[in-house]
Amino acid sequence: MLIRADALRAVQAATGNYFRQGLFMYNEGAELHYHAARLGHPAVTAKNAVVYHKNARSSGGTENPIAYYYTERNRLLVANVVLPFGWRALFHLVNIALVSARILKSVFRRRRVAAQAIMEGLLDGYVGREGKWRRHDRQIPQARLSSG
Repeated sequence: MLIRADALRAVQAATGNYFRQGLFMYNEGAELHYHAARLGHPAVTAKNAVVYHKNARSSGGTENPIAYYYTERNRLLVANVVLPFGWRALFHLVNIALVSARILKSVFRRRRVAAQAIMEGLLDGYVGREGKWRRHDRQIPQARLSSG
């Protein structure tokens, strides 16, 4: 993501920060874009751009519980800010069904820790809990800890 300095300054003036610190990781860009667009700084898409992204690498990879937790929790936290009431109600109905399916899939695949992370992210999102996950430091793969 590239963002103009004047858009960042406008978001900071309107919200008190550039990114909501409580999200900690994942989905910060979606909320930043929402606030910037509302302040007259719309997004521009570079249709021919190529981006190489290492899926959830900073959190230990796509199969790491950290990615599951923050994805689920922050999806709810951001939706509650950016969606108007009607869309938010529809989002929550659909999201509960989809997240329930993710939890069941993890259980059937014998991935209990992943299922627990998804469930905790869902619950923390609904109660509005922000910041670093209480299990965050226990979920970082050993290989990542040793590589510095």
